[in-house]
Amino acid sequence: MFFGCMIATPPLLVFVFARLLPWVFDPTLRAIDRVAELNRCRLAAESAEPVIPDVRDRPVEVNWWSLLKAGFDSISYHDKDLLQDSELRLSGRPWRVIRHGSLRIPVFRKGKCDGPNGRRLYPQHFARIAAYCQLLQTSEAGECPYGIILFGHTFEGFAVPIGRKTDQALKDGLFRARSTIKAHLQLGREPAPPRTTGRCGKCPHGYPRVFRDSSSLHQLRGAEVQLYGSCGGDKRTYHSLCGDRFLWCPPHDRAFEKELFGDPEDDDWYDDDDDSDY
Repeated sequence: MFFGCMIATPPLLVFVFARLLPWVFDPTLRAIDRVAELNRCRLAAESAEPVIPDVRDRPVEVNWWSLLKAGFDSISYHDKDLLQDSELRLSGRPWRVIRHGSLRIPVFRKGKCDGPNGRRLYPQHFARIAAYCQLLQTSEAGECPYGIILFGHTFEGFAVPIGRKTDQALKDGLFRARSTIKAHLQLGREPAPPRTTGRCGKCPHGYPRVFRDSSSLHQLRGAEVQLYGSCGGDKRTYHSLCGDRFLWCPPHDRAFEKELFGDPEDDDWYDDDDDSDY
């Protein structure tokens, strides 16, 4: 009997250790990765050469650490520090503002930077830079000849000059947005879906989540928004902020993964025991 117990014990110990190892080592490995990343940032900061970008009529490449080495001060704005322009009815704040003398340069990060077009700039980026520069000029009377866009979580990016192209992008964006709002308020007309599904692939508003109970619902201007659910391949119902608001299933990347087709047909369509999607 004792011999049998000795034979059975090693597999049991292996199982126990296999279950415990992730709990023990995962936090340690994440901490090591974080320390390594901080060390890479430190080395990059130490090796950077001070550079003040010469921005004229075209975007030029910049390095975050080179800007700081050149004497720019990095300022973080909080929610209570929203910049405002009452004439244009604009408000907002960039990720950072770097200051050098009278210069006030807005900085924000471009989120999706993978693939062959990851570092390509689109009209919305020019419009956003122009908006931030306008807000800084109005609120702080600073000089904003350009703005900076960093790529993802890197410290590389472009300095984008303010000019006809950026100003036009801002004007076009404001006109389209306000025309859409006006059509909805006066005519009850909802905006059309995007012309290409690529715009919806990573959008947080279209991210489908499992419907659990009434706590999953949200409100719009004080009124409760009715659920618009879609049944997935796993027989659970998913919904999103955008889908509930505009009564459709946004073509989000996760919607394709979950095989969201049509609406649920029975009353037993949600699983309130699963919160893996929250």
